[in-house]
Amino acid sequence: MYYEFYIDEFFVVNLLVDLLLLVLTSQILGETASPLRMLLAAGTGAAGACALVLLGTEKFAVGETVLHLALAVFMVKIGCGIKAFGKLMRGVCAFYGASFLLGGLLSAIPMGTKKGILTFFAITFTAYWAIHIGIRLCKYLKGKDEAFCEAVIRLNGKSLKVKGLYDTGNRLRDPLTGKPVCVMELAVFGQLLEGKERKALEQFCDQTGEQEGETWQRLAKTLKPRLLPYSSVGCEKGLLLTVTADGMFLSSGEKKGQVKHPVIGLSQTPLSPCGNFQIIISPEIWDSRRGAL
Repeated sequence: MYYEFYIDEFFVVNLLVDLLLLVLTSQILGETASPLRMLLAAGTGAAGACALVLLGTEKFAVGETVLHLALAVFMVKIGCGIKAFGKLMRGVCAFYGASFLLGGLLSAIPMGTKKGILTFFAITFTAYWAIHIGIRLCKYLKGKDEAFCEAVIRLNGKSLKVKGLYDTGNRLRDPLTGKPVCVMELAVFGQLLEGKERKALEQFCDQTGEQEGETWQRLAKTLKPRLLPYSSVGCEKGLLLTVTADGMFLSSGEKKGQVKHPVIGLSQTPLSPCGNFQIIISPEIWDSRRGAL
C-alpha cells in the first residue's frame, strides 16, 4: 500500500495554516505585526515542514520535536515581531494553543466532508473565524473588568494617586504636541499645587483671575496651561483648560507603564457622581507612551 504525496499542496496547506495561526497568536498577544512579516514567517515554516517530511525525521522523534519547536519559535519571533524572551515564550505557547484549538475543530469534522483542497480551505477558514471571535469575546469580557486603573500623577516632586477609568470615547488630542488628553477633576489636581497656585488656577478656570503676577507666571511656566476646543454630549462647543504634568504612572492588572509630560484636561465638575474615579484615561495613551518615555 502506498500514498501519493504532492509536495506543492502540502506546502500551500501548511502556509495557510501557519499564517492563520500567526494571526491568532498576534491577536492573543496584542501585537500588530505587518502581513508581509507573517507571510514570510509562515512561508519559512511551511518550507521547513516540507523539508522535515522529505528528510524522513519521523524515525528520530526527539529530533523532529526539537526541529518543530525551533520552527515555531522562529515563526513567532519573525511573524509577530517579538524581541523580549519572556513574551516570545508566551507567543510560542499561544501559537501551540491556537494550533491545538484549530486542529481540534478540524478533527471534529467528519473526514468525508474534507475532501478537496478548496473544501479544506473553506472549513479551515470557518474554524479560524470561530477561534478569532472567541478570542475577541474573551478580551471584551476581560476588558470590562479592566476598565478601571490606578494613576499616579507627579508634579514638582509631589505625587498623587487617583482612580482612573479608560474611556474609548475620549478622542481628545493636544494639537500642539499631538498627545492624547486625559481629563481630571480640577479639585483633585489642585492637591498637587500650593494654596496660591491652586487659587490662581481656579480663578482662571472661572474666568475671574488675571493672567499676570508672580504666582501666575510661575504657574504658567510649570503647567504650560492652554485652552483646548472640544465637543461632547450636551456641549457642542466648549473650551477645556489643559495642563502638563511631569509624569504619570499607570497600572492596570499586569499592564503598567509610565508617561512623561502627560497632557491633562481639568474639569470643574465631578467626573463620577459616586466618586468611583477622578481621571478619565484615553486608551491611546499606551500608543503615545513610546514617544513619551
